[in-house]
Amino acid sequence: MITVKTERENHLVLVKGHAGFAGKGLDIVCSAVSALVFTYLNSLRELLSLEPVVVEGKKNNSLSITMPQADLSEAERLKADLLFDSLILGLREIGRNYGDYLRIIEGGSNGS
Repeated sequence: MITVKTERENHLVLVKGHAGFAGKGLDIVCSAVSALVFTYLNSLRELLSLEPVVVEGKKNNSLSITMPQADLSEAERLKADLLFDSLILGLREIGRNYGDYLRIIEGGSNGS
């Protein structure tokens, strides 16, 4: 099962595990989650010219992305909020359809 922990305050996204929906290279749940998470990361970098803190844990199959809010202007924060909300929306949709393979833990301020 993939576990995704999110916290809106610093736009934290922590992804751990493997879905186990299908074999290596065939797992559509892992592919969908990966596509959303890496699109979010690349959008922060390419569209907003921001550099989030990224930590990859190869031993425990994890990826952490954090975009500290204190480092952002108001305009950057609003745009980063929109990207973060879009990521959460996509993850929730995957969770609705593949809940046995994806667990989403939302935390932080503003109800996310």
